[in-house]
Amino acid sequence: MGVFSQATPRNLEAQTAAAHNLALLIVGLLFPALSWLTGVASYVDWRRHKKHSSPAFVPFAGPIVLTKWVLSAHKPLWVIPLVWLCDLGTIGFFWSLPGLIRAGRQTSPSTRVAVFENSEGMQTTVISIHSTGRYLLERKGRLERKRRPGRFITWEMGELGNVSEDRGTYLLQADHGWSRTLQPAPGGLFQCVEHPTAEKHPHHSLAGWRFQRVEISFTRDLKWHFYSLLAEISQLRMMFEKKFRIGSAQNRSMVGDKRSDN
Repeated sequence: MGVFSQATPRNLEAQTAAAHNLALLIVGLLFPALSWLTGVASYVDWRRHKKHSSPAFVPFAGPIVLTKWVLSAHKPLWVIPLVWLCDLGTIGFFWSLPGLIRAGRQTSPSTRVAVFENSEGMQTTVISIHSTGRYLLERKGRLERKRRPGRFITWEMGELGNVSEDRGTYLLQADHGWSRTLQPAPGGLFQCVEHPTAEKHPHHSLAGWRFQRVEISFTRDLKWHFYSLLAEISQLRMMFEKKFRIGSAQNRSMVGDKRSDN
């Protein structure tokens, strides 16, 4: 009996440690698997349909958890660099980091020479022209869900490319190959004319849109980001309230069932 009582705590401790290590392994493999699956799917989509879909790369999370698993499970230390090198999200982050820094410098607010804005329905598009010969296109909007009328999701997208000016007309050549032209229109506006390739993608097309040149202002940019933040907070609040109402209704029904049983 004494041997059995001493062995039981050890067995429980070993089982707890094994369960903890298994949980670390599962969580650590989840993020690299997500990066690989979405990365391969994005590449296949581009090769077959020439569509630009963004993969869900999550850097650092998987390797950090797997490093904890290696140390906790007493695995060989050479496994640590292996899990870091096999994580597509981390590799993609470091691969794109120099380009992100370079793009940030080329399209910083201090280099802007002109800003054009258009608002249609629940979409807002801003095109900023920079002295570095680059442009930044930002689109933000809200889209109503088909299955849940009255519910909206917030979306945004960006585009970088080279820009040149010829007698008041701006030629925008995107890095992914599309070309747009902002041509002067009546009323001080600028009309967007697109290459036929861009017009084949209606979700990204700006053909026929008329933009107004706006004054470059730090206060205006601050309000833009502030209102975007408020929209995202409002959407999260609506989702939380909906889940809370559903949870409260379920709890009340359970309480009512218990009272009826009593």
